[in-house]
Amino acid sequence: MSHDIPAPRSRLAWLAAGVLEDRVAHMRHQALYCLVTGRRMTGREAAALGLAAQAVPADALESATLALAREIARRNALALAAMKQMARHAMELPLRDGLRYERWMQHRYRTQSPALEAGVHGFE
Repeated sequence: MSHDIPAPRSRLAWLAAGVLEDRVAHMRHQALYCLVTGRRMTGREAAALGLAAQAVPADALESATLALAREIARRNALALAAMKQMARHAMELPLRDGLRYERWMQHRYRTQSPALEAGVHGFE
């Protein structure tokens, strides 16, 4: 058995990480291009590159912002705080390590969070 060839399940994760690395590299190049040339990017271009979550027309911006704020406010505050902490820490790591950290944190939240315990006790 060779140690150079990943197992079938980890091969998929390895491939996904490689695709994600390529995507991130492309986004960085596009952002750097705009920075050094002074070229402005439209919201649609930023969304297409993955630099923005979505593009909204100017006349719909306020209603879209309020709808997003309401959606976020309905989420569990502890889960949001943990997610923000996880994302900030993961961004400081190399991509593969950051993805591994995110998976570990998600597992930890699913198995040890107060929200999980409250949900389980709600069915008792």
